[in-house]
Amino acid sequence: MPETFSMLLPFIILIAVFWLFFIRPQSKAAKTRQAMLSALKAGDKVETVSRVTGVVVSVQDQHLVLNIGEGEPVRIRIHRDGVARVIENKTLETA
Repeated sequence: MPETFSMLLPFIILIAVFWLFFIRPQSKAAKTRQAMLSALKAGDKVETVSRVTGVVVSVQDQHLVLNIGEGEPVRIRIHRDGVARVIENKTLETA
């Protein structure tokens, strides 16, 4: 029995390291991304996976309508998974 355990110990350690460095961070990033996508609302400035930036006009079940025009409204409809990130406008408030 101790010989079997000593033979299996490297495999157990390998599986634990694999889980710690690959599976756990990936699942944590997926949860963060899903939270970001579910929190999208009208007025958010977003960047798509194709690097198009725009402001969310409306949110439907799985689709968003983005306004990508600056002077006149140019609207596109994209799938919610097409959003790469929410752009946070960091403006300084002056008194």
